[in-house]
Amino acid sequence: MLIAIRVDSSESIGFGHLARTLNIALELRSRFHKVYFICRDLNANGRAWIEAAGFEIIGLPRPKKVFAPKNPRPKHLSWLGVSLQEEIADSQRALEGVKIADWLAIDSYALDRRYERAMKPYCRRIAVLDDLADRPHDCDLIIDGALGRDTEDYKTLVGKKSEKLFGVDYMPLRRDFASFRSLAMPRRFPPRRILVAMGGIDAKNLTGEALKAIANSPFRSASIAVVLSSFAPFIAQNQNLGNDLGLAIDWRIDAPNMPFLISTSDLGVGAAGVGAYERACLGLASVTTLAAANQRENLTRLDSIGAVIKTESIGEALDRLDEKSFRTCERSAFATCDALGVLRICDALERSR
Repeated sequence: MLIAIRVDSSESIGFGHLARTLNIALELRSRFHKVYFICRDLNANGRAWIEAAGFEIIGLPRPKKVFAPKNPRPKHLSWLGVSLQEEIADSQRALEGVKIADWLAIDSYALDRRYERAMKPYCRRIAVLDDLADRPHDCDLIIDGALGRDTEDYKTLVGKKSEKLFGVDYMPLRRDFASFRSLAMPRRFPPRRILVAMGGIDAKNLTGEALKAIANSPFRSASIAVVLSSFAPFIAQNQNLGNDLGLAIDWRIDAPNMPFLISTSDLGVGAAGVGAYERACLGLASVTTLAAANQRENLTRLDSIGAVIKTESIGEALDRLDEKSFRTCERSAFATCDALGVLRICDALERSR
């Protein structure tokens, strides 16, 4: 099969969409399918990660000016960097020059059925990855790996003929995570190694908040692994902060080995994006907070099954943490998902070719 993936990453979008589509692309390539990406040239994008993984990128032009729609529809339309009409025209031009794809996979909160319908002449089938359930789609397959997601959430948003893959069985984590589950538990309490993972960009500098909270907590003597991308704007500031606080910090910039880092940590402090599922599937109890408003539902659902320690104050959560709540979270987190979602997604793509 030939699969095209339309996805972007930037300072405002983050790297979560890119990461999950790259996970799918790697699995598809291991099954001898050809995959290429379609990405717009936005500020602080992760295209180098795609290229480092050996995939071709068809680039869409860099926006000439700031795009700020007055009444965005969908809500995240500004993430495109251009108007929807310009996005459609650019994507059609990009696809005109290549062999028609068996699948066009789209992962963007900014795109809906208007874009999907415009792309139908340029591919055989369309797959959509989502986790918001906030806009209509016209696709052959829709994938939403959010905890608790079901068909009712999309009842008015997708057609009856669309194949639906919903719930954590279809969370597209990297295949490596499944291999590390046998090494996951139990962890040490009090924790001797803490993983801080607030997202690749961490535009709100939650990392700095976490470091201050740990320094003033009962666990300040623990070693700390901090994961950020090289595009994160506060790296130098937080390195200075760590020195001032006297913390033992292992800075992991553009870390390629998240399964290892998670499995060798005793406690996580992180955001509620896809990283929350990565930590959960390896049974890491994690103090978890919002890095973006679109993570709210995700955090609420993970909290409802005890898979995270939900908080608006990292310091207060660390002060309250005892071994009983730590162990309860550890067990609930491990039961959240089996990290085989990417295999099930690729199976579905192959079934429909």
